[in-house]
Amino acid sequence: MNDPVNGDEFQQHDSRLQEGANVQYLHPYTLFGQRALFVAGSNFHDNNINVSLNPSIGRNPVDVSTKAQAHVTNTAGYIQQGIDLWRGRLHLDGGLRYDYFRFNVDDTSHNWKGMSLSTDMFLIDRSNEQVYIADDGSLEFQGPSRLWV
Repeated sequence: MNDPVNGDEFQQHDSRLQEGANVQYLHPYTLFGQRALFVAGSNFHDNNINVSLNPSIGRNPVDVSTKAQAHVTNTAGYIQQGIDLWRGRLHLDGGLRYDYFRFNVDDTSHNWKGMSLSTDMFLIDRSNEQVYIADDGSLEFQGPSRLWV
């Protein structure tokens, strides 16, 4: 029989309150003789989360070391232009997005206002994915899901 292990774990309650809304305008048309799509929209997401740090013995929480009530809000607006080239073999998208994040944590943390700008380019290559199995709380690999193998 294994001895219990002392340690810390993060416990996030499942009683999180989430609210959200999304509004989107889609306008398909022809641009330079090619299929194109203009998208404009806005979204809102609001979370109230109770987070705590609990010491544990044998993975069972025994006390509360610290806890916080977090309120996180995200409001965004975006525009996007897409076009198909080479008979639909190449699809290009470009756009702008503005996000406004607001958060408040009831504990000893601090808030500062700021601005950020980010750009990214990526290729999603799902050779394997971790899938959460809720029945036993484990993870397993599933894949490959590549379109070209």
